[in-house]
Amino acid sequence: MIILLEALKVLGSFGIWFLAAVVVVTVHEYAHAFTSWRLGDKLPKFNRRLTLNPVSHTDIVGILFFMATSFGWGRPVEISPKHYKDKKKGVVLVGLSGPIASVMLAVAAAVLVKVLSISGNLNLPIYILDYLSQFFSKIYLYSFNLAIISLIPMFPFDGFMVWGKIISPKGQFKLFQYQNLMLTIFLVIILISKDFIDIFIAPVRNIVGGSISGIIELISMAVK
Repeated sequence: MIILLEALKVLGSFGIWFLAAVVVVTVHEYAHAFTSWRLGDKLPKFNRRLTLNPVSHTDIVGILFFMATSFGWGRPVEISPKHYKDKKKGVVLVGLSGPIASVMLAVAAAVLVKVLSISGNLNLPIYILDYLSQFFSKIYLYSFNLAIISLIPMFPFDGFMVWGKIISPKGQFKLFQYQNLMLTIFLVIILISKDFIDIFIAPVRNIVGGSISGIIELISMAVK
């Protein structure tokens, strides 16, 4: 009986991680689609990406990578920059919109985790509170990692759109020429070393999370 309960608990956690990853990629990719659409591009709407329906944005391999390594991806949003009034500025804005949305989602998730930890049991069973805490904690982790890593100036990351305009045409050609090799090496490193991401991102993530916790604690004390 104990083994069965433990197995169910593990399956529940995997389910929470899966749902958290789906939420993260949905928000990230929707931000790209919405921003491009607002700039005059009708392609995201035509491709049915202007929606918060997870089915439109989820890549199952990317979701599994999230669960295994804390970093993954969704289905890239196809855009048509020729419709922007300012093509260069528009591409940069679309590239930044995903990471910005991910940071905002991460902050919201961190707030909810802290609120849950200081608000008592909320008249909910302990296992429900545990799952909610796991859910928002994973959203915070996944969103923050996605926001930072997606700014790497390498195709197909968002950073290529953001920083690509300041790279020389020769440099852009080199990136395209070796993009598959660089991306493969990057993913292999992540799979081999699960701590690879945390070496660079954890310090910043911890500062943000700690700051949010401190602010909420101060607000809670002031209210009391």
